[in-house]
Amino acid sequence: MLELLALAALTAAPTASSRLPWVHNDWAAAEKAAAASGKLVAVDVWATWCHTCLSMKNFVLEEKPLEAVAGQHVWLSLDYDQEKNAEFFRIFPVSSFPTFLVVDPKAKQVVARWVGSGTAEEMAGFFKGAKRESEDALSRGGRALARGDHLAAREIFETALAKKPLDRGEETKLLGGLIEALWKLDPKACVERGLSAVERSEDTAPGLDAVALVTDCVLNGPEEKKKEALLKIRARLEKTISSPAMGALAIDDQSATYSTLADVLDGLGEVAQGDAVTEKRLAVLEAAATKTSTPKDRATFDAHRVECYLRLKRYEVPEKMLLASEKDFPKDFNPPARLALIYRAKKDYAAAEKAVDRALALGYGPRKMRLHSTKIDILIDAGKLAEAKKAIAAARADIAKMDAALVKPSWGAALDAQEKKARGTNAR
Repeated sequence: MLELLALAALTAAPTASSRLPWVHNDWAAAEKAAAASGKLVAVDVWATWCHTCLSMKNFVLEEKPLEAVAGQHVWLSLDYDQEKNAEFFRIFPVSSFPTFLVVDPKAKQVVARWVGSGTAEEMAGFFKGAKRESEDALSRGGRALARGDHLAAREIFETALAKKPLDRGEETKLLGGLIEALWKLDPKACVERGLSAVERSEDTAPGLDAVALVTDCVLNGPEEKKKEALLKIRARLEKTISSPAMGALAIDDQSATYSTLADVLDGLGEVAQGDAVTEKRLAVLEAAATKTSTPKDRATFDAHRVECYLRLKRYEVPEKMLLASEKDFPKDFNPPARLALIYRAKKDYAAAEKAVDRALALGYGPRKMRLHSTKIDILIDAGKLAEAKKAIAAARADIAKMDAALVKPSWGAALDAQEKKARGTNAR
């Protein structure tokens, strides 16, 4: 499922897919190859901490159906946190992961856009259908979303949805695009229109992504009719989880569906039931991790497993798991970053500080701000306020050095809040 920049979880870096001839982190080289061949550039925008990104890279994009489109485009894989990729994101901003784009490098325009996960067959169909001349509603709406024109996207998707009859798969994707636009534009409309999406969308990754966005709108929206909306979403998700369709979803999508349901139950005040759903989610993830044959594939599931263990307040198993991943991937900042979260939850602040320092030594790009934030929180919890202030200063210094295309306006406000908290906390 899609992972939003503000909400995404922390996982290990993948290797290149054997099915597609990727150019890695080199937009200029991809442009040059496209100019020479007359092809479009298909782009996988991913991040090392993004569970869905790794699920797609390590499993879906390795499947045979992708071979059929290998020669159609120039293939570019971009790690969002690599600062050398900032030029691409200046032209094509991205805030959800993974995002798959097909772009016309000469016109500097998005031709097609897919956000989140999909099956190998769906992704092969998406890449095959991505053409400069495509003018269907999904293509036009996706282009509007890609350039941040959410008003235009809303109009495109609403007009298309008004036409009947619609294939249910097409309707699901149109509803998903509309909900994404409303999520940005109008939270109240997102809730009102979104409940239709909850009822009508398929039990596929795009359909369940739409349900997750509607849930976010409901949980962060007005209290009026919130319970009624959450009960409708709960009924939909419980039906999904008990249906054969659940088993057909990728493990990542099954995990995300359980996570959305747990959020709904929390919103209803049913925390114990949310814990029970998290137990089921963890069992699915543990079973999948056990079946893997390589450390890389196993570590794909680290992020969501840690989420579950933190919620359930169980720390011994994830500690061992993450120490193994840190050993397997000594250059990856994610295992020690997650270890810091486990140690902080245990109130072992000395171990947490050491782990986050190891992560910071390896971290880079925008994700380094999350690492700084974790360290500041640990120091505040430990009552080490002078050190917390130094850590805040270090974070601000890193922001000042970062390419402006990668800097988020919310970072400064978040550091201000931590600084205020540090001033108002008594040292221990």
